Amino acid sequence: MRVLTVDPSKAATSMYALMLEKFPIEVQHAESAKQALEMIHENYFDLIIFAYELPDSDGIRFYQKISTTHPSPAQVHLLVTSNTDDAVKQAAIEQGVTACFSKYQISALEAFVASFTKSSALKLQGHVLLVEDSHASVLVYGGALKKMGLTFDHCADAETAQTYIQTRSYDLVVSDFYLQGVGDGFSVVSAVRDSGKQNRKTPVLVISHMSTPARRFQLLLNDANDFFSKDGLLEEFEVRVAHLIANHAALKKIEQQYEAMQTLATKDSLTKLYNRHYLESAKEDVIAAAIKTNTPLSLMLVDIDYFKKVNDTYGHIFGDQLLEQLAHELKHFFADHPLIFRMGGEEFLVLLPNVSYDASIDQATRFCKHIDASQLSGIHVTVSIGVASETAVQPDSFERLCIEADAALYQAKHLGRNQVFAASCVAA
Repeated sequence: MRVLTVDPSKAATSMYALMLEKFPIEVQHAESAKQALEMIHENYFDLIIFAYELPDSDGIRFYQKISTTHPSPAQVHLLVTSNTDDAVKQAAIEQGVTACFSKYQISALEAFVASFTKSSALKLQGHVLLVEDSHASVLVYGGALKKMGLTFDHCADAETAQTYIQTRSYDLVVSDFYLQGVGDGFSVVSAVRDSGKQNRKTPVLVISHMSTPARRFQLLLNDANDFFSKDGLLEEFEVRVAHLIANHAALKKIEQQYEAMQTLATKDSLTKLYNRHYLESAKEDVIAAAIKTNTPLSLMLVDIDYFKKVNDTYGHIFGDQLLEQLAHELKHFFADHPLIFRMGGEEFLVLLPNVSYDASIDQATRFCKHIDASQLSGIHVTVSIGVASETAVQPDSFERLCIEADAALYQAKHLGRNQVFAASCVAA
């Protein structure tokens, strides 16, 4: 980024140099309006800081000369003055100067420059769908997207756009309103909003030569995020694109953080199985479904045998690895029944909706034998399992099943471990 300061005062020049050296920018200096205009003719500057009091002009006339001979809407112009008359600042703003600052409040100027350099340094990342049937417009807007660091797909009609939206992921959709073939800008917006989770919240910027208030209102009412008139400055298009991309990225980050918080609230951090907190809400849904469908519900408690001895012998890190391995085996073995919970320590709970008493005993027995025949973390490990089941589920069935499965697990341990013990089936 390049900055030009224009001020005849050596003290002011030193002050600007000291302030600007904090930022990753290239700074040049001019002492008069004439010298500055010559430098602007030879080079492009992103930011021009100029004094109101110049030896051969005043700041407002200097700015008028810049905007006439070297117009650049993206260029930022900051007027610095020791004049306390608000009329000077008002006149400068009316002429188009970006902002005015007092020489007695340089901290405000520095804050502006800091914000400007930070936003200029941000690299946009994203993939855009450009729906445009004009080759000339594709060159213009596609070129602008590339310049901003964005990649894009292009198509010329709404039907192809719909296919792309259904099969690819985008951070922004830019669509002309009038398109060749069947469909228009409304069709593209609808395709985005009716798509799956992949693109449903993707922002849509509609562009058109026709920019009546009614058209803008209709598009915004139909879920377009923004509108750009093709008669507008390309720099305005770039700013709108940048804002939409940045806002979409921020929204995705918030959603990812929310999902992460949800995972922390419902999953055990070590095994990635559900935790006891989530069980409190999940059990209500399971009980309600069993009552509604008049289907049985079984529950098993799985406990690693002699786990304390494993920890004492091999250490707690090894013990954690063993818990992770058992969790993996549970998820794989009971893949048709994903409601598996770590209850704490080495104890796990498996909910088996629509699984009968006999079937639950069979599944528990096969899992117990599977672990006995395996080498988890390189050592021989066994589990004890308590099973409980009800054929006519009631609102209080879960608590009863837990008590019965826990008592059955105790019996499995008492009888020598590495086995399954089932409570009597409750029919009503």
